[in-house]
Amino acid sequence: MPYSSSESKKPKTTDGDADPTKSHGLSSGSYVFPLAVPSTPSVELPDEVDPCQPFDEDFEDAKSRGHQHRQHQCPFPSLKLMRSRPAQRTVPAFLFDIDGVFKTGALYSRTGAAGLRKIFDAGLPFVFLTNGGGGRTEMEYAEEMRLKLLAAETADSSTILYDVEEGDKRPSIPSDDDLKGNYHRRRRRQRGKELVLREDQMVLSYSPFRSHLEHLKSLPVLIVGSKECLRVAKQAYGFRRAVHIDDYSRDNPLLNPFKRRTVAAATKTATARAEEVRRQEATVKEGKEDEWGHGPFKAVLVFTDPSDFFDGLQIITDVLLSSRPNEVEYEKGHLIPCYFSAGDLLWKSQHRHARFGLGAFRLALESLYSARMRSLGLSEAAVKARLSHFYQYGKPTLKQFKFGRDAVLRQARRLGCRISHFYVVGDNPRSDIHGAVQMAALAQHNPKRQINDNQANKSRHQHRPNCEPSWSGLLVRTGVWSEGDPTYGAAGVFDNVNHAIDHVLRQRISDVFVA
Repeated sequence: MPYSSSESKKPKTTDGDADPTKSHGLSSGSYVFPLAVPSTPSVELPDEVDPCQPFDEDFEDAKSRGHQHRQHQCPFPSLKLMRSRPAQRTVPAFLFDIDGVFKTGALYSRTGAAGLRKIFDAGLPFVFLTNGGGGRTEMEYAEEMRLKLLAAETADSSTILYDVEEGDKRPSIPSDDDLKGNYHRRRRRQRGKELVLREDQMVLSYSPFRSHLEHLKSLPVLIVGSKECLRVAKQAYGFRRAVHIDDYSRDNPLLNPFKRRTVAAATKTATARAEEVRRQEATVKEGKEDEWGHGPFKAVLVFTDPSDFFDGLQIITDVLLSSRPNEVEYEKGHLIPCYFSAGDLLWKSQHRHARFGLGAFRLALESLYSARMRSLGLSEAAVKARLSHFYQYGKPTLKQFKFGRDAVLRQARRLGCRISHFYVVGDNPRSDIHGAVQMAALAQHNPKRQINDNQANKSRHQHRPNCEPSWSGLLVRTGVWSEGDPTYGAAGVFDNVNHAIDHVLRQRISDVFVA
């Protein structure tokens, strides 16, 4: 039966017992548990190394450059006197969703920041696996989220923290005036290392485009999404001949008659409106695509939701039907793929109810594209064949979860640990939990999981080289999912991500703190 955080109860204490909240362990709400001291063979570390800081190549690189390493107070006092650590730990790993888990629309959660602090201070591998991205690079998103989580971690409960993608321009870190001096006092009281998020810990919806679509980087492609997506596609991912849909629409104004009316109506005088219409008509001429120097598009890449829904539907349909939409309505031999970075029908914003996501745009495009092909006389077989060139990325597809798994494995190697179990924490059972269940089934049927009796009798704390780690999905109540909705096989339902993390650490504490 799936675990539910509402079933947990706070442990009782007697007058003679020590206060469990002051014990050397993790504590959050109703969960209090002690830490075990590792007793397995260990390797000595240099004196400069904090025993709670995972040892990796970055230390030696920084040391060689003469950087002074700041000493951090160990977050676990029971480990504070240890100057060595196990040669290699076998630990759980986490893949976190963002929207509906760490933030709701623009508002970041203090409980989410507190939960992530436990994972970070324990040195466990984790990545963020989101169906968003907002036209930012992985590095930009990592730094923005780090600042927002730090702000949430140190803010008063009454302080509201906004996300820049919602148009707010307040400082990411609250000022002393905002928090009445609490910010610096809380930072001085905090135990643990400075929170650091790396670029390779951010798996955005369109992150796989960089490596999976290598064959398109020298070809003309149409980029759909926010305007920032063109910068990401060209500069960060290397799609050198990418064209943004807004630029294509601007230079082909007759493709969307409604936008033409809007632009003309925005001018002040009748003369100016007539001049604007003439200018738009003059820009539409034969061979416009060749004049740009990119030629016919070879693919459509949908990074995020288009800024103009109708513009996206009309122009993508035109581009998929013809290599020269201004001249030819339909070309039978013209067949190009369309890649979608995410497929969520709904996502959690600050509105009380879930809002349409990129999956809604795909459904609308498929419906209109199919109707348009039928109106041109195409057979059902031809319609189906063209729709088969729609390729889906993002959760819950296996390719997206495999991409996230590989990112976690790279981090585990950098931290010098092995993974015993993958935990996916999310708010959407159709994407987060369904994907975790698919990965669990894949791991179960992987030949690497075939272990012999001797290996099966070994302690679960020992690494079994022929065993593929399994997966579990943990559902939180802070997003899309509501009571009574199907959980799609979630291993547990929790009030928030902090409670989900506590549950895992309770189960896997000997994995985390004993090799």
